[in-house]
Amino acid sequence: MTTGTWVPPEASPEWHALSVEACLDRFDVSARAGLAEAEAVRRLERHGPNAVAEAPPRSLASMIAAQLSDFMILVLLGAAVVAGAVGEAKDSLVIVVIV
Repeated sequence: MTTGTWVPPEASPEWHALSVEACLDRFDVSARAGLAEAEAVRRLERHGPNAVAEAPPRSLASMIAAQLSDFMILVLLGAAVVAGAVGEAKDSLVIVVIV
């Protein structure tokens, strides 16, 4: 392990392809001891927690609206309207149930 300055992964586009030893060296950690607690605290303060922000859940209405705005769904609903207009209520109902 070197005592050099830690290099963030963004600084090297191929950081994911490094060997284990090179990766340990790049991140300035030991395979046996891991990251020193003081260094972990420093990195946490500098870069924040290792967490992905969750998107808020979508409402049922927005999911239905997204589904109904699809072009093929609109075509099928149009076909159901046309089928109902020409007197094919059974076909219209089947198309609506499928949608």
